[in-house]
Amino acid sequence: MENAPRGGSTGPLGVHEMNVDLSGYHRAGWTFNLPFSTVSLRYPGAQDMADALKDEIFDIFTDGPVRLALTAMSTAETVSAGDNARITLRTLPSPSGQNRGATQMAKVLSRVDTPAGPDFEALLYGPDSQALSIPTLSLAKSTVDPYNTVVATVGGLSTSTGVGWQLQTAVGSTEPSSTSQNWMWSARGTSTGDTSLTGYPSGNKVWGRIRQRAVGRIRSDWSTSPPSSTLSALTAPSAISVSNSSGGVARVNITIGSTGRRTEILHAESTSTTAALSRVGTLPANGTRFWLQDITKGSTNQVGARHLDAYGGRSATKRTSFTASTSDPTAPTILSITVIKGST
Repeated sequence: MENAPRGGSTGPLGVHEMNVDLSGYHRAGWTFNLPFSTVSLRYPGAQDMADALKDEIFDIFTDGPVRLALTAMSTAETVSAGDNARITLRTLPSPSGQNRGATQMAKVLSRVDTPAGPDFEALLYGPDSQALSIPTLSLAKSTVDPYNTVVATVGGLSTSTGVGWQLQTAVGSTEPSSTSQNWMWSARGTSTGDTSLTGYPSGNKVWGRIRQRAVGRIRSDWSTSPPSSTLSALTAPSAISVSNSSGGVARVNITIGSTGRRTEILHAESTSTTAALSRVGTLPANGTRFWLQDITKGSTNQVGARHLDAYGGRSATKRTSFTASTSDPTAPTILSITVIKGST
């Protein structure tokens, strides 16, 4: 018994390394604002999880796998639960072909070390245990929504029956490692061509990787050298100014950069033009005025504004400095008095 190339999940069955595909299920649920699938972005329910786990097991082993228990010699010391292993049946017949001395592929479910050697439980793969080839994948930002959507182009699928692909994406400035926790399930399909993936923060780089799946077959490895696409960034407000400052209050005026986006207002009481700014409020889409309150009279202040999208993307910050007025608001003046009843 020896280690074999891994062509699928790489950890113990049922542990976090188990590759569970949660896309493609659209039962009633809550809104889920991550690029989880191409439609109906939401939290998965318990039934979704059960269906996905079922797919991961039965796609490979079908509904009648051969379960194996054996005690191995010291040559199996490097085999652990979760490994794909190659088992040589020196005298026993192969379940798939009845020929003696055959080699079988198996998924190791558990390992218990005993004085006689390690005991294993495993499931035998089907008769076609050759891992599938890796599909091709390219990413490009959408021409319809270049801020939050990428288009994945899939190719190189096998012509076998029941073949399909699974795709994961990650967001970051640098390429994620193959074991990075940033990879998340994004889409699945059964044919080549373009698939739109939405819900990414604007201005960020999106990475993708893909693998091939088919009923009764070992998954391919995940693709290496993942392609990427950088989404368009929101345009920052083109101008910002402050007016009507008095009594610890001032009005911030902005000129919209990206239309249809909310605007975050930032402030710091500081003389430094590079001071860190804190969020003090958010304007609705296309809002242009915001009232700053509780400003120290006569203080020097920094104020900034930046646009937001619905997925965490932000534009660059437009900022300016101003000195708060030392005066108080002018008291209202009584213009006249009218007697409603009685006499003066």
